[in-house]
Amino acid sequence: MRARFREPLACPASVTFLELTVPQLTLPGITPAQPSVDHLPAAAFRRGPRTLTYADLEGRSLTDFTAPEEQAELVRLAGPWPVRWLFAPAADDPDRAINLFGGCGGWCVGLRKILCADVDMVCIDKNRDAVATSNTAGCTAICADITTLDPEHPALRWTAILIVSAPCTDWTLAGKRLGHLPHNLAILEEAVNRAAWAAGNYTWAETGEEDEDHPDYDPNFPPYYGPPSGESWTEVRAVTDEMTAPTAKLMLEPVIWSLGLWRLGAPLHTVALEQSGALPEEVREWLSAELYCAGWEHVVWEDLDAADYGSPSHRRRAFMAASRYRRLGTSPSLQVPEPLITRASEAVGMDPDAVIITRGNRKTSGGNGFRMGRIVPGITSKIRGWYKEGDPDFRFTVEQIALLVTLPGDHPFVGSRTSVSRQAADIVAPVVSAAVMGCLLGTPWRQALARYLAELYPIVHHNTHEQAVLTARTRPQPEAYATYGIALHAS
Repeated sequence: MRARFREPLACPASVTFLELTVPQLTLPGITPAQPSVDHLPAAAFRRGPRTLTYADLEGRSLTDFTAPEEQAELVRLAGPWPVRWLFAPAADDPDRAINLFGGCGGWCVGLRKILCADVDMVCIDKNRDAVATSNTAGCTAICADITTLDPEHPALRWTAILIVSAPCTDWTLAGKRLGHLPHNLAILEEAVNRAAWAAGNYTWAETGEEDEDHPDYDPNFPPYYGPPSGESWTEVRAVTDEMTAPTAKLMLEPVIWSLGLWRLGAPLHTVALEQSGALPEEVREWLSAELYCAGWEHVVWEDLDAADYGSPSHRRRAFMAASRYRRLGTSPSLQVPEPLITRASEAVGMDPDAVIITRGNRKTSGGNGFRMGRIVPGITSKIRGWYKEGDPDFRFTVEQIALLVTLPGDHPFVGSRTSVSRQAADIVAPVVSAAVMGCLLGTPWRQALARYLAELYPIVHHNTHEQAVLTARTRPQPEAYATYGIALHAS
């Protein structure tokens, strides 16, 4: 389908523009110039409250709009997305990516610091402190409620990568497994089906009629696909209002965004999703089925533990990796040949026999502490109050908390100690995000991961990088496969 302009949903009041400020209404790198025959002056658009429309941008570039009034209008049209995204990328520009529920930057660290990938990515989250942390760390992050945004906003027409990490509480014991209730699953399934019909992501075979015989058949739509139902994404989202599991309903967003971008005509070639390992199999199947129906040929789910990738703490999660075209030869695995072990005591410089108390003074059948000379249980927001046995005044520092979740010790957290603990507990472990995105983008992630671990935990992994490089040199290289003109190799 062709990329096309469409008026987006109104920008909600909940959106906070933390990244899209234009100092003195002057865009970096643009100097005022005399209007040319290809440049329409601002006066040409002053015919009412809306001085520029999306149609006015067709065939133009950012440098065509130099007047302060025009630049202000571009900010309005782009909102909440970057102004540069209103225009087509140059041939050598990096892929554009959207990171939904981006948190404090786990995916960003995996992509940029571990893989050193060149990606023009915008992260969205409604936690102000997490967004501020991401921006301080060098990411482009926006504070907004994702469920109020339009996946068919004209600024998203050139999106190539979609990453989604919706909160998972309702699938777990912490959320009383409310997402597993038959009532909630039935509503979610209905919402997924409505999203498919809204996007036209169904074939005529599903209607029981031949293409040309169907009353709504339109030859302008892709072969074998039906027209959109006419429902808006707001109406589709409203289907989940009756769910009693507020975070479980967010599993509709990967469907809405992947199909919305597909309907927009965006060159979307990669989708990555992280969720609780307790996500029901039927929900995984619904997501996979929608991508397969939309023409995706490679969709896999794998349950991964960050501890196998060098994390000193466990973090078991389900990951979906989807690539638009099936790869030639053997698909690269997300698994590591052998676990990369990092003990918590070695990661943060503590006595391996130190016992950390996590539940106060009360005694429970499951115990209330663990030794640091091991891979420790998953970090939760309660780490802010964990202390050392025999030393009730001990508390983990912010640097130690970061290292326990495979973030750099100097990751620039913003917020109170409680907020920082929550951000760290909600993170997608960078070591796993690097493996997932490396597999999808064709980057030799095992070597990159070994280098990162050697930098992060030098006492443990000072030889890991050299061993990974030697293995890569001696291991037979698999046949390359191509996706969107990029040569991809298993790492």
